[in-house]
Formats: sequence, structure tokens, C-alpha cells
Amino acid sequence: MIYRIPQRSASLAHVVPAKAIVERPPINGLDVDALAVYAAALDDESLPLAPLYWTSRHSARIEATAYPGQLISVQETYTPGWHATVDGKDRPVTGDGIGLITIDAGCNGGCDIALNYDGGYELVLARMASVEVTLGMLCWIGLAWRKR
Repeated sequence: MIYRIPQRSASLAHVVPAKAIVERPPINGLDVDALAVYAAALDDESLPLAPLYWTSRHSARIEATAYPGQLISVQETYTPGWHATVDGKDRPVTGDGIGLITIDAGCNGGCDIALNYDGGYELVLARMASVEVTLGMLCWIGLAWRKR
């Protein structure tokens, strides 16, 4: 069976008060006070919805109405490769205490947020390692062929 969990919005992006962001990871399974505040903010009908539309495998667009004191919480794993822009201006993207993306959109009303993942330093390191391994294997094959 497949069960559907009722929720206010199916979007991965949510406008929440800055004070609702989980600042540190829970210490144990009983340390849920900050999570309860975050969950209540997700269900707060007084906050505007923030539809998220994936535009590619590594980028999305968020339509939000936010005001000072509010942040955009995106239920996607944060890594340093995420970047956000509002009206062509870079905006801070950070991780919260439970590993989700938090965007300080700096909006005062409606705004269109472009969220993009470029891989960050992790992708650069992975590509460098891949090139080094490939070159190492080619050298090893070349040396083995030369010995014959």
C-alpha cells in the first residue's frame, strides 16, 4: 500500500520565520524542540507558499513572497555547491542544523529565486581524482606494454 501524508504544500521550498530554522543537529532522539518549531512553521497557513520548479537536474526556480525576518527553507541536502540569485544578485545559501538548504532571499514581497548546483569544491576534487587515476592507469598499461 502507498499512503499519502497530508501536508500543506507538496513543494520542497517553504517560507519560514528565521527563528524557525533548526540551528544545530539534535543531540538525540528526544531533542526535538527545534524540530517541532520548524514543523509548525511548515504547516503555518499564515505563511505564503513557495512553489519550486526544477528546470534541470541541477537547477530550480522558486516563486516566493517573503519579507524581512523570513527565510526560504528548501528540503534538499545542503552542500557548498548550491548557489542562489534573486534578480541577478547572489544571495547567501547555508545549511541548517538538519542538513537542509536555507536561503536568505532578502525579499520584501514577491521574488523569483534561481537555485543552482555547480558541484562546488567536491566536484572539482572528484574530477581531479578521476583524471589522476586515469593517467595512472594509462602509465601502468604503457609500462606493461613496453616491458613486453
